[in-house]
Amino acid sequence: MVILFFGDNEFESKRKLKKALENYKKKHKTGLNLLFFYPENFSFEKFKDATETAPMFFEKKCLVLKDFFSKKHKDTDVITKYIKDNRLKENSEVVIIFFESHFDDKKDKNFFWLCQKPSLPYQSKSFNFQETKRWVRKEALSFGFDIENEAIESIILYCGQNLFKIENELIKFQLLQKKKVAESDIKNLVFKGEQESNIFEAVECLAKDQKQKALEIFFEQIKEGKTLSYILTMISFQFRNILKVKSLLEAGVLSDSSIAKQAKLHPFVVKKTIPLAKKTKKEDIARIFKKAQEAEKKSKTSQIDDFLLLLNLIFSK
Repeated sequence: MVILFFGDNEFESKRKLKKALENYKKKHKTGLNLLFFYPENFSFEKFKDATETAPMFFEKKCLVLKDFFSKKHKDTDVITKYIKDNRLKENSEVVIIFFESHFDDKKDKNFFWLCQKPSLPYQSKSFNFQETKRWVRKEALSFGFDIENEAIESIILYCGQNLFKIENELIKFQLLQKKKVAESDIKNLVFKGEQESNIFEAVECLAKDQKQKALEIFFEQIKEGKTLSYILTMISFQFRNILKVKSLLEAGVLSDSSIAKQAKLHPFVVKKTIPLAKKTKKEDIARIFKKAQEAEKKSKTSQIDDFLLLLNLIFSK
């Protein structure tokens, strides 16, 4: 039997692997037939011996190979051929699990073959902004507390799509035995010592017409693991906030606290948004916000590549 956990959502892939191994250990309690293989010190002969040697205590064997395709290991060809030649996909007594933390390229002929029936492939895709919001609420409820919508948006604003980081913050609230988490709780526990989001810096460059610098920052965000769909959503989200603040400033609402209350924004967000709102013309903010909304919508509903949508948002007039 061959099982694959892969995709660009490493958190979900790891969670699925953990659940699968927990289920295996419930049935095969000795743990002596559970073996892990890593690219750094891999020996094909040891893998072959582990597959062919009779299991101890009449248990099923479970062999876990981690990141062999992600790291383009030289033995992926021989491993795949061995599985194919020995019909290990059909062998229910040996479970071979491939875990790939940053790999979903089914164009790789070996990986594509491994994903075909009767294998069990589980692909975990990165969440967009709305999916991340739903995930945060579900996680909070699983930890035994509720969380306000504004608090959800705030924690995503500062943690981005780093689900590992978000989970760590939620665990803090569980340890504090909170029953409901408000936006003020996020400010006191999560925001403390947190650096400003690089996405806001890129948004500021867009507002100042510093297009090349904005693109460079977005590239860095992509390298850190943020998806293009998430970036497009956050650009729209940030410019919506800037437009709200600008409108209130022009209406004569000048204090940070009043703007935060009327715009329903976190005081920290208002504080860093006001200087940019003051320096930028309202028509320029509205124009970029409209383009950002259109790009976000097309990202969700059309076949246009997200990277092209980002380039068009940055460089079109």
